[in-house]
Amino acid sequence: MSYYSDFSAVAAAMTRRGEEFVPDPKNVEIYGELYDRVYSKMYRHLQPLYEQIGEVTGYPPKI
Repeated sequence: MSYYSDFSAVAAAMTRRGEEFVPDPKNVEIYGELYDRVYSKMYRHLQPLYEQIGEVTGYPPKI
């Protein structure tokens, strides 16, 4: 079953044009530091919890 005739139709149905978001250059340094010191390490620490969620919910299915 197909709801859309092609990829362009899907993209048009699921997106819209809006205001352009331009990041504030003053924040680049702080977000870089947050990524390096915090966000890049979060997954490794959360991985055991993600596995427990999978055991409880069965999602995502193991292949």
